[in-house]
Amino acid sequence: VENPEPGVKAAVILQDPVSYQHVANSGYQGEVGLLSRQIIIQGNEASEPTDPDPLDCTADKSFWGDNRQPCPYTELTGFGGHIIVLSSGKAYVEGVELYRMGQTNVLGRYPMHFHLLEDDCSDCYFRSSSVHRSFYRCVSIHGTHNTKISENVAYDVIGFCYYLEDGVERNNRIEFNLGAHIHMIGPGPPSGDGQKTPSIIQNENLTLPADASAAAFYITNVHNYVIGNAASGGWSGFSFPILPEPIGAYRGKKLQPPRSETGLIIDGNTAHSTSWWWKHSAGFYLGGTLFYNEDDVLEYNAGRDLNTKKRAPCLVNKCKTGHKNNCNEFCEPHEQAWLKATNTKAFLVAGAGFNSWNGRMEVIGYECHDCGLFLEALSTDGFWGHDMLGVCRSKTPLMLPENTKAYNIPGNGFRWYDTGQEHILTNITFRNCGYRSDEYDQYNKDPERGCGDEDDI
Repeated sequence: VENPEPGVKAAVILQDPVSYQHVANSGYQGEVGLLSRQIIIQGNEASEPTDPDPLDCTADKSFWGDNRQPCPYTELTGFGGHIIVLSSGKAYVEGVELYRMGQTNVLGRYPMHFHLLEDDCSDCYFRSSSVHRSFYRCVSIHGTHNTKISENVAYDVIGFCYYLEDGVERNNRIEFNLGAHIHMIGPGPPSGDGQKTPSIIQNENLTLPADASAAAFYITNVHNYVIGNAASGGWSGFSFPILPEPIGAYRGKKLQPPRSETGLIIDGNTAHSTSWWWKHSAGFYLGGTLFYNEDDVLEYNAGRDLNTKKRAPCLVNKCKTGHKNNCNEFCEPHEQAWLKATNTKAFLVAGAGFNSWNGRMEVIGYECHDCGLFLEALSTDGFWGHDMLGVCRSKTPLMLPENTKAYNIPGNGFRWYDTGQEHILTNITFRNCGYRSDEYDQYNKDPERGCGDEDDI
């Protein structure tokens, strides 16, 4: 409904009650996405997986008190349609609904796929469209630069949704998209209480091992524009994995390693209702390493990785200027760059709102509401955090699975690990973090734990 009342430009009127409780307050609001379009491209009913998740599996450990998890290696047989643009082709797609598309674990068979076009599709776009009930991803940008993916809605997706495939994709615009209800693939979500998680190896039932930690946005190269997007669900909301070298079709080519690329713009993005499976995962997770192991297959380490090179943005392409064109030559201090994220929001995140295993980060204009941890820095290279708001508890009761203990989700402010770190935090407000009552009780089970007295905020 347009102009329903003064000052409101549009409103959605529900004809029937909603099935689940939806909470909105001054700190966070839910998104509304339209899935239907006039043009529909779809698979038929036979596209559906023949191995659905029975939803009855449990893990050896609990997640905040509840030990249920997705059943390993299920939902692998979905076989929908796909659209691929290749061989100097062009695509201008707008206002299209993609339903029952994608083929699980089949490389290159995605609902929308820009394939190895390099600079030949710089005016191409996929916008104002929807992808839902997808069996493998939403949009793949593969070896393609300068495309535009904007104002799309994706829901109920297996594997990473908005996807930069090999780590070489640059100058693309991923703007104002929504990704929600993201499903992981493989042996079960990476989890644990420590800093490390078990490595996951590529196999016949898992083409990309990182899909075990699927998120709405998979940004393997930060030299792109990631602006105004929203992520709901997934192992994390936005995944920025570390690739020591390009993979797939670009493996072995003399290109700047994705881990040393400089960022363009990461601005105005939101993540929520995520980071459930591991306390160091995050709404915005700059971690996880994807590399070829000694057996020449892809291996993914979702947690702390001491064996591969970390992210280190460099202003100079060492493939061109390094000694004997060594792409991995050390980036001198005067050549080093910082990665910046601005105007970022997270809410309803059980783990961390924002977490990076690498330093040289500028986090400007960030806020987090009802997060287990506001901000986590796990590198000695340093953070600068400025103009931030952390509302560890908003006093809105947390909607959790029935077995979950709300007091296990701590609601803390800033944490770094471990010694030798140097961080600068300026103009930051923390509210309702920890526990603020004179009657301190570390076993308090109230979901509002930490709210304390209004007067001491």
